[in-house]
Amino acid sequence: MKFNKENRTGEIRLGSAHSLMNAHKPNIVDLKKFAEEMIGSENVNTQNFGLFDSSTPNYATYYPDVSAEDLTPKEDEFINPTFRMLSETIVYKGAPIDFGKTGVLKASMSLLLGQSINIDHETAVGNAIGAVSDTFWQGAYKDSKGKLVPAGINAILKIDGKSNPRISRGIMMSPPSIHSNSVTVKFGWEPSHKFENDSEFFDKLGTYTKKGELIRIVVNLIKSYHETSLVSHGADPYAQKVGADGKIINPEYASRQYSFSADKPISGFVEVDYKTEEFSLSNDKAIPTRLINISNNNDNPENMEEILKDLASEFGFEEKDLTTENVVEKLKGKLDEAKLEDNSEKLTKLEADKAQLETDLIAEQEAKTQLEADLTKATFNKTLLETVTKNTRDEAVKNFKLAKGDNADQSIISLISNAEYEGATAFLKEYSKEADAKFAPTCNKCGSDDVSRAKAKTSTDGLVNKDEDQDPGVGNRTSTDVRNRLRAKNRKTSRLFNKDEE
Repeated sequence: MKFNKENRTGEIRLGSAHSLMNAHKPNIVDLKKFAEEMIGSENVNTQNFGLFDSSTPNYATYYPDVSAEDLTPKEDEFINPTFRMLSETIVYKGAPIDFGKTGVLKASMSLLLGQSINIDHETAVGNAIGAVSDTFWQGAYKDSKGKLVPAGINAILKIDGKSNPRISRGIMMSPPSIHSNSVTVKFGWEPSHKFENDSEFFDKLGTYTKKGELIRIVVNLIKSYHETSLVSHGADPYAQKVGADGKIINPEYASRQYSFSADKPISGFVEVDYKTEEFSLSNDKAIPTRLINISNNNDNPENMEEILKDLASEFGFEEKDLTTENVVEKLKGKLDEAKLEDNSEKLTKLEADKAQLETDLIAEQEAKTQLEADLTKATFNKTLLETVTKNTRDEAVKNFKLAKGDNADQSIISLISNAEYEGATAFLKEYSKEADAKFAPTCNKCGSDDVSRAKAKTSTDGLVNKDEDQDPGVGNRTSTDVRNRLRAKNRKTSRLFNKDEE
């Protein structure tokens, strides 16, 4: 169908299916006589010519030979072929519609049960030839030639063979003359790409982006199926009869007809009836799809003018810049510029990604160095803590034995020997006090008890190392220093006494 909005003219093709009225008209019979005899001179019905709703059944037809038994069909009067109903594919019905979203089709299988089976989507009640009796899901697979058949819904059809013998025979013959199926489906959807407004999405629907992604309607919910029909070929080319091997009967045809992809433009050919792309691939360079058929429109100047006007608007040219002679060259140049710009953007992004990666590597190395330093410090601190803990345990055990003497309990000694640093410190504090109380310290030189118990040992360099509870008046001195200090103290005391006597 074509319309010229300015001149208000239109063109439409009306097919006349099954419009044959007579196989042969003898030359001796003139046309007037033929018309009178064949169709009558009055009340001519357009349905006699196969136009419009030609399959509308006549409900008032009387069948005198039908018996009461014929009114209840028997199971052996039905055929039960299996057909693919709908696949996880992109189909075209005025726009590309993507049924490939995971789980959407599979969740809708039960909605097909009991739906009427018609012929060519003519849904008059008398046109129903059967119903869907069962459904099941079939995963994607490859045929013997490596052709990929997508996953989809398969269904078992129950068709009345007795009342539809010709249809049934066409399905059952090998190869079948009736082999394809189509469903009427109501669905919810979302746009494949985001735009500032809906009108921009609909303007670009069915085209490819510069990245080669098809702008399409993505089905996200199946709301209902209205019916399914036997057709010559469906919009889903994989919706075919399923053979005895469980696979569709003609995957070769389906793979050749299926021309959509969500992310890969078509290479080498275009079916204009299927879509209008923004960028399609010829065998060498990317060019607008409409250029492929410009040569076929040279006999229609008015149509060519419209095409050039659309292309100029789409690619940013002045209206008169494009002619039939320069259109291909200019648009190829435009596309080359777009490619260069796209490559420049990619290069800039790659350089930014490289710089970010280098920064991340430096930060990672610094973090690794810090981690190693922290690990070394932690190892040192652990070793130091173990040494201090061991010394504290040993000192606590020594004080415990001093405090308890022969009554020292071995289990307590074992408990102290395995205590953590805090526990060992607590034991040391407790038992050192108890030992100090048990053994009152005295000075070996003067006999005074005004001193604490010395808990010292002589180191290898001759220095005396005292504990924290030792008399603070005594520093780290050699044993000779200590003796000299005591002698000096005694002499000082003697002089004091002698002075008093004087």
